Amino acid sequence: MLNNTVDINQPPLEYTMSSGDKSDITDEPYSDLRELRFKNINRIIVTHLNINSIRNKFEEFKDLVINCADIAVVSETKINPSFTTSQFEMEGFQSPFRADRNLYGGGILVYIRQNIPAKLLKIHDEIECISFEINLRNRKWFICAVYNPHKSNSQSFLNHLSSEIENYL
Repeated sequence: MLNNTVDINQPPLEYTMSSGDKSDITDEPYSDLRELRFKNINRIIVTHLNINSIRNKFEEFKDLVINCADIAVVSETKINPSFTTSQFEMEGFQSPFRADRNLYGGGILVYIRQNIPAKLLKIHDEIECISFEINLRNRKWFICAVYNPHKSNSQSFLNHLSSEIENYL
């Protein structure tokens, strides 16, 4: 799962459109992400999408992300352990980190390109959060992918998240 080197001055992959080419699609998300990718070919692109159930949208999600993002966080996946991780794997990406809740709400998937060294740190049970680190330019980057379904309880959520982050610092 861990690669030892990444040259940030080189694009993570060659970003050529495949036979599933979306170049004829004029939908803003596709064109906006493609434009962002090509304007920032030597930079890491991190995306987030609240998908509101990935079960029947995975192919569209792949089309949107596969040639445009280096790290993709998906929240509100609405899957549980009855769904195998292999159902949600994408070519060119490591097997996703996942934190499931249930079929009715919540859940997070994190996709990281295969050539970006990454390590899962923790899947937090108390809050919907996946902590991981990536290594770029000989530096470790600590990243938390979070989903807070209880907006009325945001202060408690932020306090817990802050406590978890302090543990890594």
